[in-house]
Amino acid sequence: MYWNIDLDYPARQADSISQGLVTAASKMYTTIAGLDWSGEAYTAAATRADREQTQMRVLASAFDDLAAACRTGQAAMAPIVQSLKTTVRDLEADSFTVHEQWDVSETLTNAAPDAVRANEAANQTVSLQRLAAELGWADEACAQAIRTALTAIATLAPESAGLNPTTAERDLADFMSGKATPEELERLTLATTLTEQQRADLLAGRPVDLPQEQYDYLQQLMRSMDGKSVEQIAAIGAGLPEDQQNTVSAGVANALQLMSNPQVTTMGMVGDTAQVADRGGMTQLPAPIRTLLTESPLQKGKPGDSGHGNPVDLGDTVPRADDFTTLAELMNRGDDGLAQGSDLDRGVLKQAAEIVGGANTVGETGITADNPDKLASRMLEAASGDHQAVHDFLTGDNMSATVSPGQTYDAQQHIGALLDNNWAGQEQGLTAVLQGIDAHAMSDDQHLNSQAGASAGEIAEYIGSHKDQLLHIDGSVESIGSANPKITGALGDLMSNYIPNMVGVRPELLQTGGFSALGQDQVNNIFAVMDSNPQTAVNFNTSAYAAISQLNQQFGLSGGQDSALGMWAGKIDQGAQVGMQLELDTRIKDQAEALKEKQALFDSVREGTAFAGKRLPIIGDDSTELAWKMTSPHVRSWLLGSVPEIGPQADISAEGNSSERYYNVLQGMSLASGQPDYRNDPDVGQFFDPATGKLKSYEDIGRMNGDSPETNLVEFNGAMMRFLLGLVQYEAQWDNGKDPRESGTR
Repeated sequence: MYWNIDLDYPARQADSISQGLVTAASKMYTTIAGLDWSGEAYTAAATRADREQTQMRVLASAFDDLAAACRTGQAAMAPIVQSLKTTVRDLEADSFTVHEQWDVSETLTNAAPDAVRANEAANQTVSLQRLAAELGWADEACAQAIRTALTAIATLAPESAGLNPTTAERDLADFMSGKATPEELERLTLATTLTEQQRADLLAGRPVDLPQEQYDYLQQLMRSMDGKSVEQIAAIGAGLPEDQQNTVSAGVANALQLMSNPQVTTMGMVGDTAQVADRGGMTQLPAPIRTLLTESPLQKGKPGDSGHGNPVDLGDTVPRADDFTTLAELMNRGDDGLAQGSDLDRGVLKQAAEIVGGANTVGETGITADNPDKLASRMLEAASGDHQAVHDFLTGDNMSATVSPGQTYDAQQHIGALLDNNWAGQEQGLTAVLQGIDAHAMSDDQHLNSQAGASAGEIAEYIGSHKDQLLHIDGSVESIGSANPKITGALGDLMSNYIPNMVGVRPELLQTGGFSALGQDQVNNIFAVMDSNPQTAVNFNTSAYAAISQLNQQFGLSGGQDSALGMWAGKIDQGAQVGMQLELDTRIKDQAEALKEKQALFDSVREGTAFAGKRLPIIGDDSTELAWKMTSPHVRSWLLGSVPEIGPQADISAEGNSSERYYNVLQGMSLASGQPDYRNDPDVGQFFDPATGKLKSYEDIGRMNGDSPETNLVEFNGAMMRFLLGLVQYEAQWDNGKDPRESGTR
C-alpha cells in the first residue's frame, strides 16, 4: 500500500553510464588509430584498441540491458500495484477487511450476516490473489532480468571475463552468421564443459552445481533460440569451416543436454543457508524443442486417394517428423558423458514410443521415404546412452515434465508400444536401449546397478503380463522372436541377468540389484516369450540351468544348510519347463512352426555353447572359479538335465536327474575354502581322485568300476543322501518350488 515503484531512476543512470562508455571507447580508438606512426608497436596498439573498444561497447550494452530491465519491470508492475491499492482502498471504505494473504472478509459489525456481501468478499479474494500472483511473477521476471544484466556488468570489463548472457547472445549471432572468432568458440566450449567430478556426479544421479556465469550463458543461448525452428537450431554454425562447424554443433547439442537436466543447478545464499537458485529442466529448452517433446507427436492424417478416386483413411501421422529426425541427428553430435539424466532424452524416448505405438505414417500425406518404425528407432538410438532417462522412461519416475499440463505418463503403456510392434527390420534403436541397461546389470556402481535392475524389472513386468500379445505381435500369428529377432536377443541377454531375481533369490547372494521378485506365472511367461526365438531360447535356457547349477553349488558351499536354495532352483526349472510348453502350445495352435525346429533348439540348449564366457549373477565363495567350472566342457552335461523329448509335450526337466544336482552340490562343497580331505570319507571318498584329491568328473563317476551309468549314479545318489542329511530338505524345497500352486503374479 506504500510501495512507490520508481525504476526509472536507475534506468536513467544506466543509460548515462552506457553512453559514457560508448563515448570513451570511441575516443580511445580514434586516438590510437589517428597517431602518425607505424610498425609492429602501432599494429599491436591498434589491435588492442579495437578489441578494447569492442569489449567496452559490450559492457555498454549490458548497461542498456539493465536500463531495459528496469523499464520493463516498471511497466509490468506499476499498473498491478495501482490496481491493488485502488481495490483495497475501495473495499476498506465499504467495510471490508483485506488481510495479509489477500483474503477479504466483512469488517465485524453487529449486523446479521449478509449472503450478498459474503459472496462479494469471496469474489474479491479470488481477484486480489490473482493480481498478487501476477505481481509476484512480474517481480521475479524483473529481478531475473536485472540479475542477468548485473552479472554481465560485473564480469565483462576484462577480456577474460568470458561467460555472461550478453556474450552468449552475441556469440550465437556470430555462429549463425558464419563469423565466429576463436574467443567465441572457446567460450562455447568452456560453457559446455564439466569437470571430471561433475561428470561423475551426473552419471551417478547427483546434483551438479554450475558457476552462475556458466549457467547464465547457457540459459541465454536457450532463450536466443526461442524464435528459431528446430532446423535452424540444428544448422547453427553451418556457415563456418568444418572444424569450427563441428565445435559449434557439439556445443549446441551439449548445451541442450545440460540445460534440460534437472540435476544441473546453481546455488545461492539465503541468509547463511545455501539454496538452489536455478535448475535445468524441460522448461529451459528452446520453445520449438520443448513443444516437440511435450505435445502429442500424432495428428489425424488427411484422407488419401486409393487410386480409384475413393478417399482412404491414412490413420495418424507425425506432422513434425522432420523435426524429430533433425533433433536426433543433432543429439548424436554431442558428448555422451553430458547426456545423463536430461529431460531432452526423457522426452525423446517418450515421443518415440508414442510414434511407434500410434502412427501409421509420417508427414501430412503419408508419402515419405521414412516410416514411423525407422523414425522411432533413430530417436531411441539417440537417447539410448542416457541410463537415467531410460530408467525413468521405463519406471515412470521424473516423467511429468514430458507431458502436457493435465496429462499423466503411463510407463507400462509406453513399454508395450515398443515391444508389441513389428519393427520391420528397424530394430537398432530399441536394441541399443536394451543393451545399455544390460551393460550396467552387474556394475560395481550401486546406483547404476540398482537402476539397471529397476529398468529390467519393469520390462519383465510387462512381458510376464502380456505373453499372448508378444507371441502374436500386432494381433498376428507372428511372435516377437520371429518379427524382431535382434530385439528378442537383446531382451534375452538382459533378462538372463535377473533369472535368480525373478524367483526371489536373496539379494545378498546376487550381483544384480533393483529387480523385485515376480510371480511364478510371470516367470513362466517370460520363458515362453524368450523361447519364441530359437537362438534367444538357447541362450536364455542355458543361463537358467547354469543358475540352477550355481544354486546347487551354493547349497554345497553352505555345508548343506541353506535349503531355500533348492526352492529357488525348482522355481527356475518350473519356469523353463512351463514356459517352453506355453510357447510350443502357441506354435502348434498357430501352426506357425514345425516341431523339427524345436528339436534343433533343444539340442542347442543341451550343448550350452552359447553361454560360455558370460558372467553369472550369483555370488559365492571362489565365485570366479565357480563361473569357470560352470562353462567348462566337462561339466556341460549337467547344465540342462535330461535330453528333451520332442512332441506335443516339451520336457526340459532336470527332475529325473537328481544325480546331476547332487553332483553340483558336492562340487560346491569341494570348492569351498577350508574344506576337509573328502578322500577319506566312507560315503563320498570314492568319488574323489586318490592322487590329487580333486572331485572326479560326472562322466567318470558314471563309468566307475566298469558298471553302467544307471547303476553307478543310483549308488552316487544313495551315497550323497547318507553323506549330507540336508539333501532331504533340499529335495523337499525343490519340489515346493515346482509346485503349480506356487503360481501367481506379483
